[in-house]
Amino acid sequence: MSDADVILFIGARMNWMFNFGQDPGISAKAKIIQIDISADEFNTNRTIDVALLGDAKAVVKQLLDSVQVTKTRESWHLKLTAKCQQNTAINAKKSLDGSKPMKYHFVLNTINKLLPKDAIIVNEGANTMDIGRVTLMNHFPRTRLDAGTLGTMGVGIGYAIAAAVALPHRKVVAIEGDSAFGFSGFEVEVAVRYQLPITFIVLNNSGIYCGESELITNDPLKLLPTTLTPNTHYERIIEAFGGKGFYVEEPDQLEETLKQALSHQVGPTLVNIVIDPHGPTPSVVASAQKSKTTVH
Repeated sequence: MSDADVILFIGARMNWMFNFGQDPGISAKAKIIQIDISADEFNTNRTIDVALLGDAKAVVKQLLDSVQVTKTRESWHLKLTAKCQQNTAINAKKSLDGSKPMKYHFVLNTINKLLPKDAIIVNEGANTMDIGRVTLMNHFPRTRLDAGTLGTMGVGIGYAIAAAVALPHRKVVAIEGDSAFGFSGFEVEVAVRYQLPITFIVLNNSGIYCGESELITNDPLKLLPTTLTPNTHYERIIEAFGGKGFYVEEPDQLEETLKQALSHQVGPTLVNIVIDPHGPTPSVVASAQKSKTTVH
């Protein structure tokens, strides 16, 4: 969208997922047309050029009935197609990397292969959610719950419990980053108490975005605040309440472990998957690590 002349938002909100409508990401020169059922969403974070208030389906139908296509931009479409193909190839290569320690794409792709098509997917975290959005496929509408428009963390366990109660005939799987799980992880007790067959999966990279394989200091003024205790056994939390826990760090054991957890019928399970702590790193953390700046 950084090269677009006109951008049409259909029910989408100009939030963190779209860089709040700002450049880079969305061209400062682009004309913005926004369709939304709520007038409060117009001119949020960026002044828009055309506001269309109403139900998205009805408004889009009116537009299609009124608009005539006079020319196409074949070169632009080819450029977008080529970029999509390039990204697909990159992600496919990453998904096949079964080295140890395991990487996000390999783990998430393995999970995706094993999920029932009608599964309710709960996905929250930093990299876990960002990469999960392009790796964990939804085949039906209203089958995905994540941080959403406000980017809220700590909602995943509650979402999973609510989904399991509301849709007992559907498989509910919550894929959590270890940081996101830490916000409300003890709520797995509720799932155990009511014997809800939820599969909780924690991608454990010992940090927020990134962590360390071992702590070289316990000085709070020198240790990055994004670091968590390495190799924490989160599966023992659910075991403490009477649920079934799994711990896996070997790539060749991942698929079989996930199959066991997903097929478990009585009560919830939690799979604690140890992955590479040195994964994709946000710029603010990378800058601090590079300069060895103390982060307060």
